[in-house]
Amino acid sequence: MRVLLCLVAMAVVMATAVRAARSYMEEGRTIFEYGPDDGVAWLRKAEEAALPAGTTIRLLAGTYTYNEKFKPSWAGSRFQPIVLEGPQPTDGMAKIVQMAGQNSIDVGASSNWIIRRVHFYGNQAAGGSGIRLGEGGSTVENVLVEDVVVEHTDTAIRCNDGGCLCRNVTIRRAEVFDTGCGTGEGIYFGTASADSGHAKECIIEDSFFRDTTCATSGSRGSAIQIKTGSSNNIVRRNVCRNLGGVCVLVYDDYDRGRNVVEGNVCVGSNDHCFQGTAGVTFRNNVAVAAKFAGIGILNNSAKPGKAPRNVTIANNSVVQRGGSTECLRINSAAGNEATFSVANNA
Repeated sequence: MRVLLCLVAMAVVMATAVRAARSYMEEGRTIFEYGPDDGVAWLRKAEEAALPAGTTIRLLAGTYTYNEKFKPSWAGSRFQPIVLEGPQPTDGMAKIVQMAGQNSIDVGASSNWIIRRVHFYGNQAAGGSGIRLGEGGSTVENVLVEDVVVEHTDTAIRCNDGGCLCRNVTIRRAEVFDTGCGTGEGIYFGTASADSGHAKECIIEDSFFRDTTCATSGSRGSAIQIKTGSSNNIVRRNVCRNLGGVCVLVYDDYDRGRNVVEGNVCVGSNDHCFQGTAGVTFRNNVAVAAKFAGIGILNNSAKPGKAPRNVTIANNSVVQRGGSTECLRINSAAGNEATFSVANNA
């Protein structure tokens, strides 16, 4: 009996033993794998200077807490990006929880990296954002952020430091909710000044934004903002529900290259569902129950001496109920009518 009890005790100890971090090769990539019991070892690895291209930092399912600024600076290559990833969907989720009065992650000058399958839980009380790109006015390019969850932050994903440039950044299948009562945006790319910071050739697609109603003044609580001077960006197939602000808000492109907003769905906004200024196409979108118009073209942040212009609005559907009866509002565009195309909307 004593032998049996001893064997059972040994089995329990082995089953509950802390799994040590490990590294191995997988399809030509170096994988560093961590579990929740490894503390902040994963963060230390991610912040290593000159992390080699092709490195993957893999987090197993569980909750990872940290109480410090997380500031990697990754430089992968086109075919060997640096990757921070959670487990496969069938194996659960890696949730990282920021305890300090910081953003969940601050990425400065960097290129060719991927974050995927990670759940970011921010420090909303301290005004922390989730994923901050272009820290200190730097350039971030050739980046993919996909299959992430961002909650309990102020702004969830942003590239809006003065002088920053986000180029060829793709946000795909993100879920964003419970943004704060400060600015509370989902994604905020660019700055209020066209030459201070902007986004070029970025894609935001197949993402879900909901419950941003704590922030309700101005453009706060918007799901997606593409700011002044940003160009050649695509915002497509996203869903917005119960927003404090606009679902997709695109300002003046400064005649640098048209932004496209296509195939998005907005249900319930305390503002317009979709809003633009200049150099933008709204196509195949659905707007339901906006406080103001379903689609609004306004003079906000227009290029000095210019007005709304170069706008296409085609094949959109707007349903209003219980609030505004306006489907489309166009303000301050006198003299630029020839640059507008409005067709086949319902």
